[in-house]
Amino acid sequence: MDWYLVAGMTAVSLAVSDVTVWALSPDGFIHKRVGMSENNFIGDAWKKVSDLQVKAFSASVCNTLFGVDLEGNLHHLITRKFVMNEHREVADESEDLLDIEWTIVK
Repeated sequence: MDWYLVAGMTAVSLAVSDVTVWALSPDGFIHKRVGMSENNFIGDAWKKVSDLQVKAFSASVCNTLFGVDLEGNLHHLITRKFVMNEHREVADESEDLLDIEWTIVK
């Protein structure tokens, strides 16, 4: 097995869901690896998820994020939408993360 350099950012922490690799930058922002596919397992670029700064985060297998902000509040973010295409396969529309909204978990 070989290791491949995934350039584009410095990460202090990683999380992996069933379809996405997430990284936490030193300044506290979460980034998503975009452009990953069966033919491009490294992907094309890192995309910043939102302006919420966190000191820790975790991703579930179903692509749900939890983050702890700088004040210690727990936030929840669902980032994946499922749509069936004409072949009855699940298509992921989350590449642009258009409807991002963090919710404080109480």
